[in-house]
Formats: sequence, structure tokens, C-alpha cells
Amino acid sequence: MKRIWWLSLCLFVAVPGVGMAISNGQPDGNDHPAVGSLFVDLNRDGKIIAWDDQFGCGSLISPTVFLVAAHQVAPVVAAGFTPFYVSFNTNIGIFDPVPDLIEATGYDWTRREANPHGDDLGIIILPEGSTAGITPVDLPPANLLGVLKADGALKGQEFTSVGYGIASAGIGVPFRAPLENWSFDGLRNQALSPFAALDKGFLYLLANEDATGEGGACYGDSGGPQFIGDTNTIVSLTSSGDRVCRAINVNTRVDTVNAREFLGRYVTLP
Repeated sequence: MKRIWWLSLCLFVAVPGVGMAISNGQPDGNDHPAVGSLFVDLNRDGKIIAWDDQFGCGSLISPTVFLVAAHQVAPVVAAGFTPFYVSFNTNIGIFDPVPDLIEATGYDWTRREANPHGDDLGIIILPEGSTAGITPVDLPPANLLGVLKADGALKGQEFTSVGYGIASAGIGVPFRAPLENWSFDGLRNQALSPFAALDKGFLYLLANEDATGEGGACYGDSGGPQFIGDTNTIVSLTSSGDRVCRAINVNTRVDTVNAREFLGRYVTLP
């Protein structure tokens, strides 16, 4: 299976009302208030508009640290598109300016993106006091997923993916497929996905809604978290998947030695 990095909705023509973003998902409401959407001014017009400037998702892991994927940060910095912006609004809108934007004050990312053990991690630094009232997500203890796998506890386990990305009807490829097969509603959405596999760097989740009756992440959901069950503990973030978001989600683990070494520079780890 060829993996495709899932970045922004840039150049995607939104079609409201044709299904929920996050494939086969439902509106998240206030279930996961620490999950937000990441933006950059991609066309440098001085305005942040969701369908034009959304560059994936992320989750607040401390009052000033927003966890995203490295592949959301590195190309933006290289191209000179900073600053980054974050919104935790449950509805980032489609054509109106994005509400409740927070301008970042810094960023960092792992420089090991080619490492087969993952490390697709980045952070966005937010100003002190800018996320008041939002409780950060919980990070897992070291090797939580490895321990659960060894105990046989991952078989049948479901994970909740959260994000603002597009929804797939499973036909064609974004930007080439008929518009009715891809939709973006501007809402923070969630979907359950069953466990598929685990390796040293990645958590793999089943995303074929016909087979599972559930859903998964898609384009624009990069960096969005996977919560274990209905807890507030994230175990991974969305990195990539198949081209039409209908087979597998590939998610970078945050409980590995390398992930903890990076995150431990910015937050206190459990």
C-alpha cells in the first residue's frame, strides 16, 4: 500500500452537505475541546480562510504546546509561510474568516522524518494565556501501546480519531475525483476506528467503513489525535494512509522512546 501524507485542504473545492468530514464521522461538539485546526496564510492574502489555509490538525498537550505532525511544520518553514495559527473553535467555517485564531510564537519538529520508526512529530508554541479554559489532552505513559499489545488487549480495541479534514466517499483521488465524492463541512468531527496493527513507530487503524461500519481520518486530518477508547489519553497522531481514505490510517505513536525524548523538551511526561 502506498502511503500518502495528509496535509491541507488547499486547492480543495468544498462541497457542503455531502457527508461529514472525518470519513463516516459525526460532529465532535465539545467532546474534545483540546483538538484544534492548524492554519498558515498559504496564498499570502492576509486572511485565514478554512478551505484555503487549513494545514491539518493537532491537540493541546500543555497550555502553550500544540502537538502536530512534523510534515505539517517542516515544509511550511522551508517555504517561508510562517506564522502558524491555531483555532479550537468547533466550527472553523468554510468561506468566512476562521474564528478565534491564535497566532503561534514558535515551532519545532523532529528531524528524523525518514526514520522507519516514525518520529513524524511537531509542536506549535502558543502564547501564555491564549488557551485559558481548555484542558489539555493526556499523554500516555512510556510504551503504553506495546504493553497493551503484549497483554493481548489491543485486539478489538477501538480508537477515536478527531479532526477537521475532508470526508471520503471512497471513489477517486482528491482534486481529481468528482466533487460529490469529497466534502468538507468545517466542523470538528470524530470517528471510531478498530485496531489493525502496531509496530515500533506506528499505530495502524482500519478505515474501511463498509467493512467495519465505522470511519477514520482523511486529508486535512494530519496531526489530529487518536484517543484510546473514550478516554482523554492520546496514543498517536494522524500521519498518512491510502489515497482514497478507505483502507488504513497510519498514525505516529507518541509513547515511543524517540517521541518521548522530543516531547519531554517541552512538557512534563507521565
